[in-house]
Amino acid sequence: MEGSGNTAEDWEIFDVLTQSSDMTDRPAPGDTMTHDMNTTLRSELAALQYKRDRLLAETI
Repeated sequence: MEGSGNTAEDWEIFDVLTQSSDMTDRPAPGDTMTHDMNTTLRSELAALQYKRDRLLAETI
């Protein structure tokens, strides 16, 4: 495990995930797949963060 989660790759992933949240309108019909991918990645990220936090709490 990296530790703090502040690696360059982590920040790149954060930037990609937060770029789509800047959109105020619904995605265009052609962007549905992009929107679905972002939703999936955010869900996976949340699940992994939950698992990480739970494992860290167990080791303390």
